[in-house]
This record gives sequence, structure tokens and C-alpha cells, in this order.
Amino acid sequence: MGERAGIASGVVLILLACLARWVWPQAVALVLTAIIGGVGIAIDQALMPGVIRRRAGVHSGRQMGFYSTAIMGGALISSTACAWIGQVWGWPTALGIWALPALLGLGIWLLVAQGSQGIVRSV
Repeated sequence: MGERAGIASGVVLILLACLARWVWPQAVALVLTAIIGGVGIAIDQALMPGVIRRRAGVHSGRQMGFYSTAIMGGALISSTACAWIGQVWGWPTALGIWALPALLGLGIWLLVAQGSQGIVRSV
């Protein structure tokens, strides 16, 4: 499948899981979407470090630190915002709205991965 398609597939699974939570907020859906989203996260978490190491060269340590911090920062923002969004617009929206950043991330990934396909920075 390759890294470009693999990471895109992982993000698509996350996006679909979030959308499903938005339109299907029952308990069964929460379990199924947790599995689907978890598979998407696992795919991306397995592939992204290799992409970073290859493309960042000597700066890969710094980039991996930024990547790890971004993951934790995203978790902080979403967990903090989710309660507020749930109170204002309801829990289906609070759980599903994260499809929007996933869609944005998918678009950015496809542009970046397409533009730099085959380019590897030297150490």
C-alpha cells in the first residue's frame, strides 16, 4: 500500500469513526467507532515515525519530539473542548466534530505527500 496511501487510509478511518459518532450516537456505535478509530490511529502511529525519520534526516529527533507533543496537545485540546461543545451543541456534535480536523489533516497530508514523493533528505 505504501506510506502515502497507508497514512491516508488511517486518517480516513479516523474521519469515518468521527462522522459515525456524529450521526449514530448510540452505545453500540461508540464501541464500533472506537475500534475503527483505533485501527486508524494504529496505522498512522506505525507509519508516521518512519516517514519522519526518512524525511527529516538529522533533524528527525526534533521532528519526532514535535510529533509526539502535537499528539498530546491534540488530546488536551479535544478533551477540554469536548465537554464545552457537548454542553452547547450536544454530545453527538462533541464526539463527531473531530471529523473536521481529520478532513483538514487528510487534505494536507495528501498535498504534502504528493509534493515530496520520492524526496529523501540526506543526513
